[in-house]
Amino acid sequence: MIYCCPKDRGALSQTESNLVCERCSSKYEIINGIPRFVAMENYSSSFGFEWKQFSKTQLDSASMMSQSMDRITGGMGWYAEDVKGKLVLDVGCGSGRFSEVIAKWGGRVVSLDYSVAIDEAKKNLNNLGLNADFVQGDALSLPFPDNTFDAVFSIGVLQHTADPLLALREMCRVLRPGGLIGLHGIYERTLKKSIHPKYLFRPITTRIPTETLFKIVKAWVGFSLPISRFMRKKLKLRQGLVERIMSVANYEGAVPGIGDSNVYEWALLDTFDWYSPAYDNPLTKKEVEDALAVGKIDKVIEVDPHGINYKGYKQK
Repeated sequence: MIYCCPKDRGALSQTESNLVCERCSSKYEIINGIPRFVAMENYSSSFGFEWKQFSKTQLDSASMMSQSMDRITGGMGWYAEDVKGKLVLDVGCGSGRFSEVIAKWGGRVVSLDYSVAIDEAKKNLNNLGLNADFVQGDALSLPFPDNTFDAVFSIGVLQHTADPLLALREMCRVLRPGGLIGLHGIYERTLKKSIHPKYLFRPITTRIPTETLFKIVKAWVGFSLPISRFMRKKLKLRQGLVERIMSVANYEGAVPGIGDSNVYEWALLDTFDWYSPAYDNPLTKKEVEDALAVGKIDKVIEVDPHGINYKGYKQK
């Protein structure tokens, strides 16, 4: 068993429906074959709702694009040879879009999410005949012993935790010496990005019930996306500028091969993602680099300077 108690890292014994800590006697349910180290409903419930609505939207196998694979290679500098036959942890897997790629590359994936999106990830990968382990757990207190994984990664997730730097330190803790870490899509804290319209509305939107907010966002996307597309295609305005004007995500022209149906679904998904999460905590590059150093990560490479995108190896 690769799990341990997230409270005291004690060893776990398994009963028919629980994992029990041999040190503190804490019990963790196993539901749908998934160990649950956190309450099924929690502050990340909006993500669970989101990935149930868009379970397959961003899977490469469903979209017939290579966007997820491209983000792994282009954003983290990882390739099949880096993970084949390796034990790999996906921190914040959502519906499993990146776990799918790693599993197809031959990695032995452990997919972790704080929300019930983990059930969608399991369903998606199982339907594809891909092998992986699934766990509902907290990135701030990973339920694994020190030095467990050959590789760990997180894409677009850490900023949505209460303490992104603690989550990063936890990733470093469970990585074995010589192991590979990858980070991509962490929101960078800059003056320019701080003027995004979502920060104006989030004090209100995060208080709105999830399903109500989704209906509001859906109506807004239906109205604003056609205008955004006109501004991008006809007026040739930059994606970032149009996002700030119209307050809607629009990947037309930014994601190769994206079709009309994908444009709408991705716009709805990511616009909802701007306004619904309980936490939105960007980091600076220096904060990330310092945390990697504390976590004994060296040979750090900035894979892409546009945002926070790193790979590195834990000291042996």
